[in-house]
Amino acid sequence: MMTPNPYTGKVLVAGCVLLLITVSLQSAAAQWFNDDYPGDPNGYGHVSGEEDGDTRDQDDCELWFDITQNDYDWDGLTGSQEKAQGSKPFMPNSDMDGLDDREEYRLGTAAMHWGKDIDLYYRVVSVEPKFPVNVDDGFTTEVKKLIEDERDLTDNDDVSLSGIGSPRDLLYPAIGCPEFVDKSTSLKVMFNMSTSNAVIRVHLVSTQDSTYQVIWRTENNEIQLDNSGPDAFGRTIFNYSVTLPNDILTGLYNLTVYTSIDRFDAPHSVQVLDNFKTSFKFVQLTDVHIGNGWEWGKDNHNVGDFLALINRINKLEKPDFVTITGDLTDAGNTGETTYFKACLLKFNMPVFLTPGNHDHGDSAPNPGLDLGTIDNYNNYLVPRFNSGSEGDLDDYSFNYSDYHFIFFDSGGVTDIGLPLVDPPHLAGLTTDQLNWMKSDYNTAMAAGKTHTFIFTHGPIVGHGGAGTHNTYELTGDPDMPVQLKEDRDIPFVEWVNEQDMTVEAVFCGHMHMSGGYIDIDVNTINRENFNLYTSSIFFTQNVVYIETTTACAGYTHGG
Repeated sequence: MMTPNPYTGKVLVAGCVLLLITVSLQSAAAQWFNDDYPGDPNGYGHVSGEEDGDTRDQDDCELWFDITQNDYDWDGLTGSQEKAQGSKPFMPNSDMDGLDDREEYRLGTAAMHWGKDIDLYYRVVSVEPKFPVNVDDGFTTEVKKLIEDERDLTDNDDVSLSGIGSPRDLLYPAIGCPEFVDKSTSLKVMFNMSTSNAVIRVHLVSTQDSTYQVIWRTENNEIQLDNSGPDAFGRTIFNYSVTLPNDILTGLYNLTVYTSIDRFDAPHSVQVLDNFKTSFKFVQLTDVHIGNGWEWGKDNHNVGDFLALINRINKLEKPDFVTITGDLTDAGNTGETTYFKACLLKFNMPVFLTPGNHDHGDSAPNPGLDLGTIDNYNNYLVPRFNSGSEGDLDDYSFNYSDYHFIFFDSGGVTDIGLPLVDPPHLAGLTTDQLNWMKSDYNTAMAAGKTHTFIFTHGPIVGHGGAGTHNTYELTGDPDMPVQLKEDRDIPFVEWVNEQDMTVEAVFCGHMHMSGGYIDIDVNTINRENFNLYTSSIFFTQNVVYIETTTACAGYTHGG
């Protein structure tokens, strides 16, 4: 038997000559030494009469044994190993960065490096109807990372900026809000006719084979004008449609629209399907931070890392589509935005975007640096579609199978002019946005969609209210100079909880950490810590608020 001493053990074989050995356990390596040791010619974890010091009978006893330690959180590390690296023995992902403690231990990264890890992360979401059998539709989610030898640690410019321009009058589809089209439906095109001539040709060119293309011509009555009229911005909008041929190849396409005097391109904006899958997979990225708003001449900062991450997603994950939830760039300027757009062309699947506070030009503390505005996001990535009394709306939605996907802009920093708050609070989720979201959701449900995922940049819940959609005002009181003016998340949570669990999950970034929340109501909306580790299976009994950490290596300023 082995006596229950954590560092030394004595073996006694009953009915035989007393066999006494002493071993010392090396905690971090979970190995023992002294009388028995790794490489022992008599066998590691094996003792016999040869080792008891009695020369009368060398075969008087024999014992095989092992020494194990408790792994309380099932993360693959013993309590001693957790102690050695400073992680928590009852929490599998101690710093909630999306990488469990065992993987941190293997890679030698910091298991308690809260929210500021140096690695590149992404979240994989797999949607499975009726999984398991006789249970409501659910999904699994797992945070993964780029492993060290896949990373390009240089900030090299391995993308071409040739032809990376603004789509201008071609509003939809766009590279950041592409269109899924199956062969039983028509391709929809939204065009601003205020400054352009009439559309005469529509081209689709395969991204896999540039020699394969499909062309529709007005002169052949192949382009249908569905409707036209002014929008909230005073633009004259024409909505066209073209019918897909039955033999069109499936895959990702570049869209080009020709007028009599110009052409307008929307690369990677159309995905042709045979049909929608009932089981599908998507990847969420967030906080990519292309560029460096704190220095001049760094517009391509982080490009190399982002390309390595894209390569991994293309080759290993092969999702049906990708979502990126804000802080696409670091300062929102033109140079950073064009580099980001050029990187998107490396994806082999559609990519859906929503902006973050940095894409509003909220990065650098020095106004003299090259700050951009949300206009660059609108001009190069996702055109603006709607306007409201509190400002323009950079929100949209799409459908895939029975699922409805909503993307809304959580806005720029609302703390400007107030004492510094880190991470900054965001000004989005206005009344106009919530009203638009409700209307959009109702339309989708009426069309037979049964599940909804929502994507934004700033977290809706948690962190004691830090970083969420709150507005503040000055009080004039030196002891408490700032006070809460409005918590804009409360009406959202109330609405979600009224939807009978058809809103399954809300995904976000901003805080540069990974985790999640369930059982949220107006009383628990600003809880401090995650109450969910999000490498789990979820079902529609609870809406899940999921945060994902940054896809930018070594990002250490802001949110």
